[in-house]
Amino acid sequence: MGFYWKDKKDQLFARRGNLPEADYSAWTSFEMGLREPAPLPARPLDLARFLASSITFMTNLREVSLVFNDKKLVHLTKDADKPSDVAIPRDMITKATTPKRTMVVRKVTSTPLHITANVLRWVYATGSERSVPAKPLPPKQASTSHNFFSSFLSSFVAPSPSRTPEPLLSSQESITELLASTESSVVLSVFSAQVDVNLDQKMLTELERATKKRPPRTATYSLIYVSTFTIGVIFC
Repeated sequence: MGFYWKDKKDQLFARRGNLPEADYSAWTSFEMGLREPAPLPARPLDLARFLASSITFMTNLREVSLVFNDKKLVHLTKDADKPSDVAIPRDMITKATTPKRTMVVRKVTSTPLHITANVLRWVYATGSERSVPAKPLPPKQASTSHNFFSSFLSSFVAPSPSRTPEPLLSSQESITELLASTESSVVLSVFSAQVDVNLDQKMLTELERATKKRPPRTATYSLIYVSTFTIGVIFC
């Protein structure tokens, strides 16, 4: 599938076609050219961290790679353990229902989420436009989560005025060292509530008129939890 800008204006169209048997792949490819040449939307490290935060919330996406000029800069993988049921505390049972019983929480589960990032040291060395805790480049042969996931997890903690931009490219790093990959990992917990949706006929009709489709009968509401221990390890 290919996307293109019709008449070089603002309308984006999709073009489909059949590939020759020699080019057949089980993967579906999407191609979309820019209307005008443009640089990367952010520094490689910031873009990689955006992908890491995005893959966290994706249900089916398990693996993402960032490739530039045939060089894999970042490789992200996500593994989810089997979800386990979480009992709703007695003092919260009455809060699990909206006043008019429009939504009722029927079940809560907890799922450990493991995210691993393999990042070229060059990506770290290019620096970040965001303010994060000052850290040196990661050790060459060590596995660490201190650098890559620190900015990602900073959204879960209060901002600190002592943060400084990450270091820029170091002249002491050789090309071979900069092209070496560093592995980082983090474990998160995703709590999901299974919600039954009960709407009266008037609201059903109005929502269907506005959205052109019937509202769902069930919904899933998820929250990501990061332990204070994990935050302490990453920011220490």
